[in-house]
Amino acid sequence: DCAFCDTGRVKPAANLPAWAIAGQAQAAQALNPQIRRVVFMGMGEPLMNYTEVSRSISMLRESSEHLARPWAITVSTVGVAPRIAALAADHPQVALAVSLHAPTQQLRSRLVPAGSARWPLEEVMAAVQGHEEATGRVPMFAYTVLPGVNDSCEHAEELAALLSKSRKPGGPRPFVNLVPYNRTKAGDAHGFEAPRSRQLREFRGELRSRGVRATVRWSTAEGRPLTAACGQLTAAVTTSTSSTPSSMSSEASSSSSPSSSSVAPGPLLTAEVDTNSAIAAATASPIASPVLTR
Repeated sequence: DCAFCDTGRVKPAANLPAWAIAGQAQAAQALNPQIRRVVFMGMGEPLMNYTEVSRSISMLRESSEHLARPWAITVSTVGVAPRIAALAADHPQVALAVSLHAPTQQLRSRLVPAGSARWPLEEVMAAVQGHEEATGRVPMFAYTVLPGVNDSCEHAEELAALLSKSRKPGGPRPFVNLVPYNRTKAGDAHGFEAPRSRQLREFRGELRSRGVRATVRWSTAEGRPLTAACGQLTAAVTTSTSSTPSSMSSEASSSSSPSSSSVAPGPLLTAEVDTNSAIAAATASPIASPVLTR
């Protein structure tokens, strides 16, 4: 749904069942036992497939002592307000990440049009506050930095005010993860540009000076030469010769390899799992079939 994301333009064929969602993390753990965390994000919106996502969370927590730890699992959402409340009630030890990207409803309607129309920013923030009160944990807010669009001093002031609203003095400070925008066809259509390191540091400094904990997710830019960075995952029609049926897509990330089409042994600590499938079908014969490409 995000105006700057090519992945959001891929039309999912179906929601994945719980076993297929959990199976992605379990397969990654089989290749690398060092995985200690799982993030639900992937294709589509996890909370729009809530029943199966909830079941897969239970499956993972029951099958792994590492994932049974509090906050070892995170669910990322664009802000499906009713399901945020359900997540807090059903899985109080699962962390929440919210793709915010803008400090006002007006700007968010431009950057996240469908999600903002269905769940206005005020409603999303009320649900997020309820989640924090129910779980006792401050959520993480993802904020894609678009130079000249959402990174001014005024935007920093508005964002700090939004995140500090109704927060008790002396309580945990809000946390923002700044995501460098990676050029995409969707973003090019709007004239968006990738931020420079200096711009990211300056905006981070503006937030920190206002009492907001802020970091830059530098790793999301590392896959740009292969168009494999955050937001650049797209679909294409190609010839497949694989005889192995494919019904899901998966990603794994680490500090040394943040975006990869396969999982390899190494210092891998977090597995990212998808909750929707963009692959409509798989065949054993070498004919054209929709597959994911980076």
